[in-house]
Order: sequence, then C-alpha cells, then structure tokens
Amino acid sequence: MTTKEKIIRKALTSVREELIKIDSFLNANPLSEIIRLDIETIKIAKNMNIPKMGFYLERQMKKRKTLLLLAKRQIKESSVMIDRKVKLGIEEGDLINELFWIEQRSNKSVQRMR
Repeated sequence: MTTKEKIIRKALTSVREELIKIDSFLNANPLSEIIRLDIETIKIAKNMNIPKMGFYLERQMKKRKTLLLLAKRQIKESSVMIDRKVKLGIEEGDLINELFWIEQRSNKSVQRMR
C-alpha cells in the first residue's frame, strides 16, 4: 500500500465518521422524546411517594433540558449540517474514485510484471 493510498483511506474513514455523526444529529427527534418522557413521568409520578418524586422529577427535568437544547440546536444548525453533509458526500465520492484509480494502476503494474 502506497503512502498516497494510506492517506486517502484515512481521509475516507474520517469523512465517513463525520457523515455518521451528521446523520445521527439530523435524524434525532428530540421533541417526540420530550413528549414520551413527559408521558412516562406522569405515569410514574402517580405511583410514587413525595420524597422519591422530587429526585425522580429532577432527573427527568435534566433529560428534558438536554433534549430541548438538542431541538434548539437542530433548528439553528440543520441547514449548515445539510450543506456539510453534501460537501462530505462529494468528498467521499472523490476519495473513492481516487482509490479506484490507484488500485487500477496497481493491478496494471502487477500484470506487467508477469
């Protein structure tokens, strides 16, 4: 494996990892999670005593706050993330194409040696 091929494979791995992160960000559905969390909280709170309820509600509110922050971030950054995803997709295609040509040149040189 040549140095160029190693660099391209490493870059391709990095691009794919970033694409996975962007997809998980864009596919997250924090508002439905908040609704599910609220329904769960109401059901469980009905059956709890007062001391336990305070601790439980505090924990649920932290989860809710985190989900609300994610929802706000999605609203602000979705278009930027989509643009970045498109650019990374193009870059991924270019890297795959370059690897293809490296492999083709490598196969031709092996065939000439025979």
